[in-house]
Amino acid sequence: MNTYSILITSLIGLSFTFSYGQSVDKAKDVLFYEYGPPETIWLNSSERQSMFEKAKMLDKAIRESLIEKANQALADDPNPTDTIFYEGLVSNHPRRLEMQEHFEDLTNLSLLINAFLLTGNNAYRDQTMRILLAWAETYIPTGNDVNENKLRDFFYAYEIHREYFTEKEKTLVEHWLNTIAQRQIEEWDIEFGSSNRHAKRMKLILMAGLTFDNQEYINFAIAEIEKILDASLYADGTSRDLERRDAIHYHNSQVKNYLILNYLTRLVGKNIYTELQAEGGSIQKSIHYMFPYIRGQKVHPEWVNSKIGLDKRRYEAGDDYYKPGKPWDAKEAYSTMVLASPFDKECQKLVTLLEQQEGLEVQNWLKFQVQMVEDIKDDGK
Repeated sequence: MNTYSILITSLIGLSFTFSYGQSVDKAKDVLFYEYGPPETIWLNSSERQSMFEKAKMLDKAIRESLIEKANQALADDPNPTDTIFYEGLVSNHPRRLEMQEHFEDLTNLSLLINAFLLTGNNAYRDQTMRILLAWAETYIPTGNDVNENKLRDFFYAYEIHREYFTEKEKTLVEHWLNTIAQRQIEEWDIEFGSSNRHAKRMKLILMAGLTFDNQEYINFAIAEIEKILDASLYADGTSRDLERRDAIHYHNSQVKNYLILNYLTRLVGKNIYTELQAEGGSIQKSIHYMFPYIRGQKVHPEWVNSKIGLDKRRYEAGDDYYKPGKPWDAKEAYSTMVLASPFDKECQKLVTLLEQQEGLEVQNWLKFQVQMVEDIKDDGK
């Protein structure tokens, strides 16, 4: 009989890296690897200063946990790669598994960014800069949206610490970040791939626009985001990704990425959360579609009619997460509901409900960041 365990790495309760191992026999353990950096809410410079002041009153346990993890990151040497092997590979593919040691840099980067914003300690800034320079010197952008979405915090890191780089370092980093954005534009095709992937691509382009105050990037991203929303959100609250994958896992991932886009578009004066699309869909409707499943009123058997071969290959490779008919775990929607809560009070009720479930890690730092945006919004800024 197989045993199944989940190993979670978390930032103050924020689960962002998860590897799940299945003991196939006594001689060999198979590791299945999924990775996404933690969600860091992009704040402008005045908002960051406000957060620094409010963070002084942050719960001591939350502060100490974040700082402890960031201090551990100070001791790690950067470990960049010139190529990311992730998208399109089954969860236990050897090249994908090799990425774990490199992606640790990306986890550290997020820890260091947030610890700096919390404390202003320059040690966190200096280590952030080391990691950024190492990756800028090594990684060759390809335009792959899934792979390079994992690099998104590099834009925020540079926007925060830009003034501390030498002119030579600025030239290197700015060329690298702009190349990432340009390659995303070159590879853009609304007819190819999932809407989840489309949102990831637009995040990178819009982040580049915000980092470099590049109106061309911003205009491109905003125009294409409108097209993506119109094509992928349906009037009944379902979505293109739910239709393609037959999995609320991907529906949730899609709308979560749209929410993250909304945190970025707000910085250029645009709220896309309630915006009604030509066919009657909206982010809000697709968020609310999940409510009965989160409340336990409905159960969704995942992957049964997925049209994407990768989902089947993952299960055939032994990854039970992709087992057809497996009920969707509503705890996956927790961070989505947290992110939606400043724009939709109904979502806060779902956050409270989910936090009562056994095994859910409360994402206190994300909630603190989100509260910052809610306060800003409520103040009419």
